[in-house]
Amino acid sequence: MGNPIKWEINYQITDFNFQKRIMNSIKIFFITLSLMIFGTDLYSQKLRNSHNENLERYNVGKAYYNDDNFNLAIKEFDQIINDDPYFFNAYFKKSYSYYHLKDYSTALKEINKAYNISNIDHKYFYMKGQYFDKLKQYEIALYYLDLAINFSDDNLYYYNYRGGLHLELGNYKHAINDYDILLSENPKLYNVYFNRGIAKYNIKMIKEACSDWLTAYNENESCKRYFFYKCTKINLDGFNQESKSGLKTQRPIFNLISDQNFSSFIANKLNYPQVSLLNEEQGMVLVKFTLTKQLKIENLEILHSISDSIDIEVMNVIKSSQGYWVQPAKRKNIPIDIDIIVPVSFKIEEGEINNDYLMDTLQQYFKSGNYEEIIHLTTKMLRSNPFLFEVHNIRKTAFEKLNLDDVQYNSNWFEYLKSFNGIYLKEVQSYNKAVKLYFNDKWELTDKKNAKYYRLTQWDNNNNFYDGRFCDYKMDGLKYEEGTYYSRNRSGKFISYYSNGNIKQEINFFSDYRNPKWKSFFENGTIKNIVEVNGFDFKLLEQYDLLGRSLYINGDGEFVFSFLNYLATDTILVTGNYKKYKKEDFWKLYINGELVAFDEYRKDVFKQGLYIEGNNKTNVFKPSIGSWIFVPTNIVRTEEIIEDSMIDLSYYWFLQRDKEMYLNPKGE
Repeated sequence: MGNPIKWEINYQITDFNFQKRIMNSIKIFFITLSLMIFGTDLYSQKLRNSHNENLERYNVGKAYYNDDNFNLAIKEFDQIINDDPYFFNAYFKKSYSYYHLKDYSTALKEINKAYNISNIDHKYFYMKGQYFDKLKQYEIALYYLDLAINFSDDNLYYYNYRGGLHLELGNYKHAINDYDILLSENPKLYNVYFNRGIAKYNIKMIKEACSDWLTAYNENESCKRYFFYKCTKINLDGFNQESKSGLKTQRPIFNLISDQNFSSFIANKLNYPQVSLLNEEQGMVLVKFTLTKQLKIENLEILHSISDSIDIEVMNVIKSSQGYWVQPAKRKNIPIDIDIIVPVSFKIEEGEINNDYLMDTLQQYFKSGNYEEIIHLTTKMLRSNPFLFEVHNIRKTAFEKLNLDDVQYNSNWFEYLKSFNGIYLKEVQSYNKAVKLYFNDKWELTDKKNAKYYRLTQWDNNNNFYDGRFCDYKMDGLKYEEGTYYSRNRSGKFISYYSNGNIKQEINFFSDYRNPKWKSFFENGTIKNIVEVNGFDFKLLEQYDLLGRSLYINGDGEFVFSFLNYLATDTILVTGNYKKYKKEDFWKLYINGELVAFDEYRKDVFKQGLYIEGNNKTNVFKPSIGSWIFVPTNIVRTEEIIEDSMIDLSYYWFLQRDKEMYLNPKGE
């Protein structure tokens, strides 16, 4: 847990116990002009130490994996995940460990967990294709293998695997197409000649099959054997198969390196629209565009939408990439127009990762015949990942049972995704992190089950602080506070609310603390007072009672302001007098009716101050009552960024993730 930096009290206090009483009982930190509270350094160091320990543990697990000790490897990976639920490679290796143990269903669950915390790519689709193949769900397996190739058509092994599955299922022409591509890229893959020959032989392309086996006759024993038994009576004199080359599309090049730089470009440009963040709109957008051979972006459209504001953000960022493409797509070295689909995800990260495999819940709904809940849950799942074909199959049955038509995620949708005649790029997610943080009644970071409030905001990993607008809510969804941080400083309006929705306070910050005219309101919406703030000092401009009658006339009147501490356990009351617009006489601070401090003024000039604790009185030489009384204490507390000691250290791992540690995981 972080140790917050306490405010440096800028006046002398000779009695430390009295100072502690003021600091702990009032629960307020006296605010200076430039100091912000940060308590993350120790917490960050603990997380980094834990990460280093997990890296060592991962190497142990990987060694077990490489020695085929898969059960021991899984134990190591489980320990890592329990400590750090964002450790991608632990899930990845754990998934393959279950695969080698032939527990394909569990392997599938683990790979879904892995890619719940990482951007989906070709490996995600390939692994799911493998697992569904082993589960003998061949339609789903081929769907994911098609997507794996569409996401990464330069991985020849994917063609070989898919070709083998097509061959096994009797889809001989599809198998031949895959083998043609393989051999056009590498004509020395002699085992492929054998498989292609089998496919051709089964569709009566006898000479072509024998020609394949003859080509690899001296390199492959199976080819030699099959040629001997099947082709000795076949006359191949003068027979030549058509040589095929350049079957694969050459991908366009972005910024002189690769299309992966396009993903980084988009991730850096992308912002989470504030209205979407505060409405908790999240999911995956699929955007399609044509990159012409003249390197122009045309035909931009949203295939899978989340909301208007998010769609507009995605389209604007895609448009901005024009001018950075340096080479068009090519086929047989001839420039061509190419259609491209980019998945762009908007996720609000929070302490709890939804790692429960929702397919289990769907199966339970299916068994109980709860088809309405199936539709609701599958809509949520497909909103986050519209590629989930296995989810579609269950959803399709639910719609049929209810005699309804699925106009959004029907069979045509998934057929379009797998047969798309273009290329996919890796999923992109903004580097500008959107987060949902939970706070307890002390405004310490806590988990969801112990929370009294939550905050929606963006998070700056470089500064370990809030970035941009935030909104705080009570757990029942009532808005509590909103404001903006910029470069670690409070910026613009901070507004707090009563439970009835009326504004409680409206205070303005410029350079974190200077801006005049801070306003307080009664619960019925009428104005309570307006003050002008200048650093620590403030001056009363207007003050009214509950009926709207002025209590400050021609610069004369009594100032009265009360508020609760952040625990709502202590009532703090401040009173004072103005004469001809100047502070005069004694300004007093009470806690629960007990006088604890006062400042003495003569014509707006501070004379002396006093702290009172029982019979003890301590003189102070600078004012204690200042503009800090108007700043909601929950704002100050959340700037400390202290974690509730009762929750697990890993709960807010995602706040500390940096690009080096997490944004570029490598599945091995």
